[in-house]
Amino acid sequence: MTDRQLATEFARRQIAEDRADLLREIERVADAARYIHTDAQAGRAAFSLAGNLARLNQYVTTALHHAARLQGVEETAAYLTSQEG
Repeated sequence: MTDRQLATEFARRQIAEDRADLLREIERVADAARYIHTDAQAGRAAFSLAGNLARLNQYVTTALHHAARLQGVEETAAYLTSQEG
């Protein structure tokens, strides 16, 4: 196997890993948003909502980080694949 083929295979595995990480984080975002919605409807105290919104913000930030990383790895894999031949 050539160095380029090894790099391509590594990128493919990394894409699968990063997609799984992103999906897990998006699920956390969705769960947190549902929880906040339920709390808001129930009239929970503002400090509780503020804390939960801060947590949601962290989850969204982490999801964005995973999405950016995934995009970079996908672009690298596409480049490597286009160079094979």
